[in-house]
Amino acid sequence: MRKVYLHIGFGKTGSSSLQSFLSFNPEFQNPETKEKLMYCCILKDGKIIFGDELKRRAEQNPFKYLASLPEIANIEILDVLKSELDSIFERGYTPIFSHESWWQRADDLRDTNFFNKLNILADVIVYIRPQVDWFNSAWWQWFAWEDSFTKPQDLFDAWGYNFMLWGSYISEWDTLDGVNNITVRLQPNDIIEDFLGLFNHVPAPGMSQKYRVNISLPPILIKFLLKYSFLRRKRTAHVDIILSKFLKFEGKSPWIISTELAHQIITANRLDNEKLLGMLDEASQEIMKNDPSWWDAEHYKGRYVFNEKDLELSNKELLSIIAQAIRSLIKLGK
Repeated sequence: MRKVYLHIGFGKTGSSSLQSFLSFNPEFQNPETKEKLMYCCILKDGKIIFGDELKRRAEQNPFKYLASLPEIANIEILDVLKSELDSIFERGYTPIFSHESWWQRADDLRDTNFFNKLNILADVIVYIRPQVDWFNSAWWQWFAWEDSFTKPQDLFDAWGYNFMLWGSYISEWDTLDGVNNITVRLQPNDIIEDFLGLFNHVPAPGMSQKYRVNISLPPILIKFLLKYSFLRRKRTAHVDIILSKFLKFEGKSPWIISTELAHQIITANRLDNEKLLGMLDEASQEIMKNDPSWWDAEHYKGRYVFNEKDLELSNKELLSIIAQAIRSLIKLGK
């Protein structure tokens, strides 16, 4: 049976940086097994691009990376997709595909009998991080830009807490016919090095830093986007990447989770996280067991929580953004 590797997420665990690295370094080999690997991307019509074509499109993309189609279970493209896979396997490659939202699409794949129809087995790779830290990052990536949410509690009042049950989502993948193996990894400091290590491959020194993209915005730029909200919506994350490229400011994204809310999140996810432990290798289990960010809201007690007034953009901050923006325009003009 033919094999593929699927990196399925989760979002906000370094997926964009990994996809950027793989987009520009798509071909490598496992030195121990001699397996030839190729990062590929599935397009909306079922076509697969790789190699120089993938690099070219990634260079033209404002994100500086390409990921596969989120809705890969679309039954209308399966025949085309199978033919494209046939060509890749005939070349002697094992393809790697990635999209950070696939973690929530197990039911779609089951409904279309996806892997059996393509005559493939999938080795699945997924990265996880503590829900409280994840939510603070996810808030500024997606949720803060929805008109229906003005503060984190609004989202939990509307959705509850089940959307962060990592173990339950991974278990759904484990029940899919055609999934050969699932590797669950704690989010590392360097996802590129960790991911390639799964294939016994080591990136060149400094390569990981070069491909860091979609990093969190500093407070001043978040204040700017909150004030001029027409510039940023839930699905326009490319704005963050462009601003980060041309406007350099200090500071991490504002922390907006109170100790009380952290306690609610941890309590709601505790049983699922205990199940999640069993999906990790022994070394990672010990790390997760001893990491209070998974288990104890007191871990977050000393963090300053930004309030509404803290997120107001001052005239001084606005002028500093304008000055940097004009310098960047002059540089681009030259």
